[in-house]
Amino acid sequence: MQGASVIRKLMPIVLFIVLISGCRTMSPPRFYALSDEPMRNSYAGFYLELQEVYDSDGQIFVMGWADVEKEGTYVMELKMLNPKGEQIYTYKKDVKSDTNKGEITVGFWNTIHLDPDLTAKLSPGNITIHIYCDGKLLDTKQIKYTPGSIINPNVNQVVVLPFYSSTQSTVERAYRDGMLNTFAYTVTNEVKRVAKEVIPHYVAEQKLSDKVPQKCLNDPACRERLKETFGEAIVIEGDVILPYYVDFPYELKITLFNTKTGEVKGYKNFMLCTEGSKISTCVKSLIKSILYQQGLLAYIRGL
Repeated sequence: MQGASVIRKLMPIVLFIVLISGCRTMSPPRFYALSDEPMRNSYAGFYLELQEVYDSDGQIFVMGWADVEKEGTYVMELKMLNPKGEQIYTYKKDVKSDTNKGEITVGFWNTIHLDPDLTAKLSPGNITIHIYCDGKLLDTKQIKYTPGSIINPNVNQVVVLPFYSSTQSTVERAYRDGMLNTFAYTVTNEVKRVAKEVIPHYVAEQKLSDKVPQKCLNDPACRERLKETFGEAIVIEGDVILPYYVDFPYELKITLFNTKTGEVKGYKNFMLCTEGSKISTCVKSLIKSILYQQGLLAYIRGL
């Protein structure tokens, strides 16, 4: 019986997020389930959505918005049910609509903390999370839940430097800055899932007291400065090529420096957003290809 209990604990749980709304929507809603809250001055819809969640993630950040027909206050309610249909989590909030350029939008966000009390109520099977807006269905999402931790205790810390763009394309500055923040913080959020301490790019820049030069990790003197500042760490920097024309690709180059061993690793890929495809889809695929397909996160987990 004890062996069967262990097996049950190790079995993955599929987590269904059902987003429900009574708001009369004017277009399909945009709802996301993320590992952490997006950074300000970034594009929220470009972050990688959770496909699988572990106890070590500690939370699920749910956010979204929908265009509605009328201005007003809407009752948003979230309920989590375990496989037996028992309610194990609930959250309710009155949300006032927002009007911008003639569009009426209602937004919602909430952090579901995967604390021991909540995970103790989870068991193998399908967990359903309902989000209500005056009582009617909006959308459905699915996440795989697996008990346990994927954090590597052998990694002291990971430092993410500010991302930059070496392209000469004259893209609008606010767009460029927002995209660089989006790339940097999306990488940061994913790295947080496998490392016990992660210093984001805006904190790293403050600790270095002045602007970090581009291609710092290609310069031995700059690498030594990072080693003196942060000690034992994995340092990450990124170069993002933002296309000026639609038929040009997005490119991402990430360099990783292990201050303990002196090892420098490079990852790169590009993604062409074909006409009619969403830029957010291309950006997500590009980031995911380096973190997961090319193995950047696997490298950190394997140290």
